[in-house]
Amino acid sequence: MKALIREISHSKILAVGIILLIAAFLLALLSVYPQYYTYSNDHTEVVDKDLWGPISIEPPSFQDRNLRITASQLSLMSNVNLTVNVYTNETLLTTLNLFSLQSKNIDLNRKTSVLFLNGTSSSSGMIKLFYTVVGYTLPLNILGVAAAVVAIFGAVFAIRGYLTLLRELKREQKPKG
Repeated sequence: MKALIREISHSKILAVGIILLIAAFLLALLSVYPQYYTYSNDHTEVVDKDLWGPISIEPPSFQDRNLRITASQLSLMSNVNLTVNVYTNETLLTTLNLFSLQSKNIDLNRKTSVLFLNGTSSSSGMIKLFYTVVGYTLPLNILGVAAAVVAIFGAVFAIRGYLTLLRELKREQKPKG
């Protein structure tokens, strides 16, 4: 190992190439480092006895358009017994029974759209809705371009340095005479 390090240190071009390749690898790792965010929107509505609704809840707004959504869910809680129908774009997502002071979560499969709820109630009360979206962004992904450029230069320097090193070793091994 010491001999390899000694030979590399003699070939400055090879050393620069290896350092550039290591720097490119570190830049590439940094470029895919995620930054996680959680956005939520809560809503409270009064529900009447018997039939109630429709109630609509919009997804939370997020500032970053490049948010890659990993999870979205609707959490419901009520102080009365309810039967709840959850719709999106006139399509029934689910029907569930929500008992007093019990919480239920509905997985929305990473979708974000306006939800509509209606149903029946055993008595008048309140329903609390929490619409949560979890996701991440890659704020440093522009470093991937720099990593590619540095990797190309590193590969060129490393190959050139390696060929120079081989040429020098071959020259040293030739018999003098």
